[in-house]
Amino acid sequence: MQNQRAQPGKNQRVVPGKVKRRVNAESTGPTGKGEEGECMLQEIAESTGTPWKGKEGEFLLKVNAESTGPTGKGEEGECMLQEIAESTGTPWKGKEGEFLLKVNAESTGPTGKGEEGECMLQEIAESTGTPWKGKEGEFLLKVNAESTGPTGKGEEGECMLQEIAESTGTPWKGKEGEFLLKVNAESTGPTGKGEEGECMLQEIAESTGTPWKGKEGEFLLKVNAESTGPTGKGEEGECMLQEIAESTGTPWKGKEGEFLLKVNAESTGPTGKGEEGECMLQEIAESTGTPWKGKEGEFLLKVNAESTGPTGKGEEGECMLQEIAESTGTPWKGKEGEFLLKVNAESTGPTGKGEEGECMLQEIAESTGTPWKGKEGEFLLKVNAESTGPTGKGEEGECMLQEIAESTGTPWKGKEGEFLLKVNAESTGPTGKGEEGECMLQEIAESTGTPWKGKEGEFLLKVNAESTGPTGKGEEGECMLQEIAESTGTPWKGKEGEFLLKVNAESTGPTGKGEEGECMLQEIAESTGTPWKGKEGEFLLKVNAESTGPTGKGEEGECMLQEIAESTGTPWKGKEGEFLLKVNAESTGPTGKGEEGECMLQEIAESTGTPWKGKEGEFLLKVNAESTGPTGKGEEGECMLQEIAESTGTPWKGKEGEFLLKVNAESTGPTGKGEEGECMLQEIAESTGTPWKGKEGEFLLKVNAESTGPTGKGEEGECMLQEIAESTGTPWKGPAEKCEEGECLLKVMQNQRAMPGKVKMGVLA
Repeated sequence: MQNQRAQPGKNQRVVPGKVKRRVNAESTGPTGKGEEGECMLQEIAESTGTPWKGKEGEFLLKVNAESTGPTGKGEEGECMLQEIAESTGTPWKGKEGEFLLKVNAESTGPTGKGEEGECMLQEIAESTGTPWKGKEGEFLLKVNAESTGPTGKGEEGECMLQEIAESTGTPWKGKEGEFLLKVNAESTGPTGKGEEGECMLQEIAESTGTPWKGKEGEFLLKVNAESTGPTGKGEEGECMLQEIAESTGTPWKGKEGEFLLKVNAESTGPTGKGEEGECMLQEIAESTGTPWKGKEGEFLLKVNAESTGPTGKGEEGECMLQEIAESTGTPWKGKEGEFLLKVNAESTGPTGKGEEGECMLQEIAESTGTPWKGKEGEFLLKVNAESTGPTGKGEEGECMLQEIAESTGTPWKGKEGEFLLKVNAESTGPTGKGEEGECMLQEIAESTGTPWKGKEGEFLLKVNAESTGPTGKGEEGECMLQEIAESTGTPWKGKEGEFLLKVNAESTGPTGKGEEGECMLQEIAESTGTPWKGKEGEFLLKVNAESTGPTGKGEEGECMLQEIAESTGTPWKGKEGEFLLKVNAESTGPTGKGEEGECMLQEIAESTGTPWKGKEGEFLLKVNAESTGPTGKGEEGECMLQEIAESTGTPWKGKEGEFLLKVNAESTGPTGKGEEGECMLQEIAESTGTPWKGKEGEFLLKVNAESTGPTGKGEEGECMLQEIAESTGTPWKGPAEKCEEGECLLKVMQNQRAMPGKVKMGVLA
């Protein structure tokens, strides 16, 4: 969260107008209008102030809050984001806009200020210091914490991220900004410092050492751990990541920074060291050897394992990843570094070796063969499996990934390497072969056919399924992905490869075919039609659904995605392919059509109108809703997204397409219109006004709200974001000269009226 910028409304453009967002409200005015468009996003809000204005658009949402100050103003706009807050200070201002949100918190100081803007993000915080300032903006959030020092400061800004923290030190400072969060922890030293900044991430930590420093910044987190040594140091910085660790050694150092985490482990040797740095990742480990070293850095983690040999070594470094392993062999070595992890396994042969290195990944494996070798390195993991053949070999290397497998065939080989994993399965045929290699991925499968072959390699996995046909074949390769499937047809073929998975389904038709390949993705489906075909490949999945029409067809391919659907219409077609999914819905009209394709996405919908059409394709989904008007139309396409909506108006139209969703709401006006399109996003809204319009499109969502004024209007658009708001004021307005970028308004948990400010020529007024 600390990496995000405050840039509200950048995805919407609208003509100057008004937008009235009354979330959890009834809107008596028309929806906003503008060049980019406007959107009413999220739920249950009461707003008593004026909506913001600007080029980017206008956003209005007072989320279950009482705002005693005016909303933010700026070139970009302003927005009040998040839930359950009380704000007693002035909202922040900046070029990007102004954001104000004191979430379930009492703020005794003014909100942040800066060129980009400032935002108060997250929940349940009490802030007694000054918000941070910087070029990017200012962010203030003391989450369920008591901050005795001022918030961070820096060129980029500062932010207080996360929950349940007590901070007694100074926040970190740096070019990127300053971040302060001591999560449910007691920090006896000052926070980190550095050019980029510093941040205290994670939960439940006690830190007794100094935070790390570096170019990137400083991060400090000793998670539920006792650190007897100082934190790492380095050019990039250092960070203490993860939970429940005791560290008795020195943190690693390197160009990238230093990371220290001994997770619920006892480390008798020093942490890794190297140019890049070192990190101790994961949980529940005992390490008796030396940490690995290399150019990239050093990583040390023996997870719930006993290592009798030294850790890996190499140019890049070495790392011990994962859980519950016993290693009796030598760690792998290579240019990239060395990785060692025998997860709950007994390895009777030496670990892999290669130019890149080798790694033992995953859990619960017994390996009796030789680890694979290759240019990239060697990886060895037979997960809870008995391997009677040697591991794969190839130019790139080989790896045995996943869990609970028994392999009786030869591992695949190829340029990229060889991968072998028959997960809880019995493989009567040899593993795949190909130029790139082959891999057996996933769980609980029985394979009676030949693994697929292709340029990229071969992958074989029939997950808890019985495959009566051979696996797919193609130039790229083929893969059988997912769980619990029975396949009676031929796997798809294509340039990219072939994928076959009928998940807990009975397929009476052959799998898809196409240039790219085909894949059957997801669970619990019955397919009675033909799989789609296209340049990209063919995908077939009717999830727990009965399909009376053939699957989609198109240049790119077609796919049936999601769960629990009944489709009575024709699948959509288009250049990109065809997708068909009517999720637990009854579709009385044909699916959408268009150049790009069409797709029916989401769950529990009833659609009585025509699917939208456009260049990009057509998408149709009326989710648990009754649509009395036709779906949207436009150049790009249209889509009905989300759940539980009733739409009585016309869907919006625009260049980008048309989107229609009145979520659990009654819309008495037509949907928005504009050049880009319009979309009704989210849940539980009642809209009585006109949808907003703009270049980018029109978005309409009155989320469980009552709006007494018209919706906002602006060049970029307007949007009502988040939950629990009541709005009784006028939505934001204004041409470019008032708010170039736009304005966002969110009064969180309040019944106050806020008047929006004005900004001209990038100057706060």
